[in-house]
Amino acid sequence: MTRTGACSGLRVLDLTQLLPGAVATLFLADLGADVLKVERPGEGDYMRWVPPVTGGMGAMFAAANRNKRSMTLNLKTVAGREVLHRLAADADVVIEGFRPGVVDRLGAGFDELSALNPRLVYCSLSGYGQTGPYARRPGHDLNYLAAAGVTALTGAAGADPALVGPQLADVWGGGMTAAAAVLVALLERAGTGRGRYLDVSMLDGSTLGLVNHLPYWLGAGVAYERGALPLNGGHANYGIYRAKDGYVTIADYEEKFWRRTCAVLGHPELAGAHQTKEAEDTLRAVFATKTRAEWEELLGPEDSCFMPVLTPEEAAESEHFADRGLIVEVGGGRQLATPVTRFGDGAHTPAPALGAHTDAVLTGLGLDPGELRAEGAV
Repeated sequence: MTRTGACSGLRVLDLTQLLPGAVATLFLADLGADVLKVERPGEGDYMRWVPPVTGGMGAMFAAANRNKRSMTLNLKTVAGREVLHRLAADADVVIEGFRPGVVDRLGAGFDELSALNPRLVYCSLSGYGQTGPYARRPGHDLNYLAAAGVTALTGAAGADPALVGPQLADVWGGGMTAAAAVLVALLERAGTGRGRYLDVSMLDGSTLGLVNHLPYWLGAGVAYERGALPLNGGHANYGIYRAKDGYVTIADYEEKFWRRTCAVLGHPELAGAHQTKEAEDTLRAVFATKTRAEWEELLGPEDSCFMPVLTPEEAAESEHFADRGLIVEVGGGRQLATPVTRFGDGAHTPAPALGAHTDAVLTGLGLDPGELRAEGAV
């Protein structure tokens, strides 16, 4: 691999499928870790085939698995498990995304692998966690957000709960949380010399989104309905308004910003009325008179918390994305960076074909790829 950074020298075994685990190990790979993706023979990670498919693999898979290697391994065979044990004995991190209990039946659980390698940091990434009444339930992003209390707060007052656009539980609650947990455990290991088991769930990670909501309930017994909080539609100075050609946002939580916005809009009388329907109605009427670009020209230079609503495509092509290095070149194409990608160095390697490194890995272990293939282990 050609990337270097804070994670250079770390050996990571990625036993996950789909997006959450891929995001977690992408953080590490972009910073120089040697991530070996262990996949099922013949099928591999089924995110490989999620359309649109270009260059033989799904675009989402390609973006989430750059800078990684891939080998196939059948963990239902004795020989396959033995290969995994050999790899784990020399690994720093294992991350798995099976339902609770499955890895133990496959001989790939924490107890078995840590006995071979006490320094191993082992992360189980699941929807609801390894314990609790939901632990063994299947689910996806929407279910985790619903169980975390996030969905109930999403949407307009008086309307049904709304779907959140991005996969927050998968990427933020799961992938980013798992990456942070792994790095903290590695930091701990530097002092203790021992690894640890990490039980990371997408539900748990998603609850952080309630950090400015649940305190009302936990601290004061106050419950708020959807669309009634200061930061989710309850106040006119923090909201989304329709322009001539799309939408714009105002997030003037502090009085000084709200006063300036009101003055620029020609309605200084609203400065003390941010909680009123009058203010909301006035802003709706005013913002509807100009395009996003016109509002950007007017409010962008001001001390106002204003921003047009950009589509993902517009954001990706924006000058700010370019300046922040949020789009990276990978194998002649373009992909979204992680928030930490720019802290690493070197060219990016495209996501690997299924099993592209199987023979090299096995040969490096002193094993015969042909024999293992004949046994159905790879």
